[in-house]
Amino acid sequence: MSIKTLEAEIMTVLQSVPGVAVYDHEPKSFPFLPAITLNYNQFFQSRNRFKKREITYSWELRLYVGLGSDAATAADTTKDLVNQYINAFRAAPDLNGIAQRAEITAGSLEVVTDVQNPYYLHLFSLEVIEEEA
Repeated sequence: MSIKTLEAEIMTVLQSVPGVAVYDHEPKSFPFLPAITLNYNQFFQSRNRFKKREITYSWELRLYVGLGSDAATAADTTKDLVNQYINAFRAAPDLNGIAQRAEITAGSLEVVTDVQNPYYLHLFSLEVIEEEA
């Protein structure tokens, strides 16, 4: 399976959460927040106990939520969206049949305030495992 094919299915899952702009790259600016971006990181491969090759691909998802005039509401929105994305990948654990497993494995939150329009930035680690036939 190609990385681009896997990304197309990941984008489908990301787009299933309403009200969020979805990008398959990191744009210079966002005309609309909240937004989430998909950034390919790396892969590694190994052999399982049956001597089949497994490839684990990794992506970083970046969720941007503007602070606006009400930081408490923005914090709640961020938490709600984090849960929605975790649940979206749980609902498509094999990316609609093209992978062995797709799972958000970690996440962390940052607050970016040293810019003109402050925002919450939630980083997700996404792993997709593919096994050779």
